[in-house]
Amino acid sequence: MNTAIETADVLNEVGWWSSWASAFRPAEGAYALSSSEFEEPLFNRVLLTSPPKPKDLEKIAAAFAERGTRPSFFVQTDDRYSGLRGTLRAEGYRKEGDFHVMEERRLGVKAASTVDVHEASGKELEAWSKTYLKVFYGDESLLPRVLRCVRRANAKETDKLVVAEQEGAVVGTMALHTEEGCTGLYCLGTVPDRRGGGVAGSLLAFAHSVRSDLGTSLVLQVFESDGVEQFYLKRGYERVLSEEIFRRGQS
Repeated sequence: MNTAIETADVLNEVGWWSSWASAFRPAEGAYALSSSEFEEPLFNRVLLTSPPKPKDLEKIAAAFAERGTRPSFFVQTDDRYSGLRGTLRAEGYRKEGDFHVMEERRLGVKAASTVDVHEASGKELEAWSKTYLKVFYGDESLLPRVLRCVRRANAKETDKLVVAEQEGAVVGTMALHTEEGCTGLYCLGTVPDRRGGGVAGSLLAFAHSVRSDLGTSLVLQVFESDGVEQFYLKRGYERVLSEEIFRRGQS
């Protein structure tokens, strides 16, 4: 297990999603995100850089209880965490899915001439937010919440909000978060009626140019259930880490 990649990815994820959820450290080797506005596991979870002790699990549970949210544990699949997986199952947590971290190994895409990719600013932040919601949620009911998060991210030097335009319309989104030698790629998506037209590839090519200029690594994360890993494998990415998602139902 490459613990350097593991730690860099955890810190990057926390750094990006801290504009969307409250970020805190409930125990040694543990980072956490908690949100009462977004209920998905992605926004309410524990990220680990080392296996927690039993007393640490109590601290983590108490920290989430104080915030009125329920944690999911994203647990690495290597043997170091076998004891934790057993403990979580004994405490009523059940595996809900798999989560993979991928790193760009080569440039496997080319920007489409019909797609304009650039950083969003001003009124484009609202267009970014609406497109993100159309891609990932299917409606704009969460627009006020998402726009607040996007504006917080846009105020940080570490973050880039990126749009893809085609025929004058915003048809794709992406976000990049860079810190400590690692650039994380988030929220990449294309509106349904423009898929297959080179939008995602153009966004990936833009991300590659940013990471090349900065001299960083480039990573992204995928849920196995989304079925997009093959898309990235064909475009120069390789899986470098895997995690299992554990969550406990309402008691």
